[in-house]
Amino acid sequence: MNTASIRKALPHENEQLSALAIRSKAHWGYSEEFLRDCVDELSYTSEQILNSDNWFYVICLQDQLQAFYQLVKIKEDVLELEALFVDPAFVGQGLGKVLFEHAVQLATRMGYSKIDIQSDPNATEFYLKMGCVQVGELESQSIPGRFLPLMSIDLRSSSNHKARV
Repeated sequence: MNTASIRKALPHENEQLSALAIRSKAHWGYSEEFLRDCVDELSYTSEQILNSDNWFYVICLQDQLQAFYQLVKIKEDVLELEALFVDPAFVGQGLGKVLFEHAVQLATRMGYSKIDIQSDPNATEFYLKMGCVQVGELESQSIPGRFLPLMSIDLRSSSNHKARV
């Protein structure tokens, strides 16, 4: 972990981010058909990376992109953690926690009060450990009729600034 560095994503890395998102989603054993249905939602463009209402950060290990997150402004004081993906070879090694804490710190410094997350069901436990609470469900943008946990973290509560692991 000592060789990990977090930096802003570069616009030309959009295809690497998209491929990493699909690899990470596949880690959970989803079918090929399911993954095909998710391709549009998990594809990123250079324009998104450059958009001032989006914040993309990546972790590189040995100069290879291994994990990333995307925050999106959804209200004046609320961000959505639109994406947080870790390469399957690094799942369980703390990269997700490092990225999540970075996102919380960034959002707090920028003055946002809350981060919402439409979580994959397999990631719900992770977000609970990070200090989030489940506040509802939302229908998947990729799979009609599939509902995903809606998680949230209140950035105004100082006890939520560090993950509870």
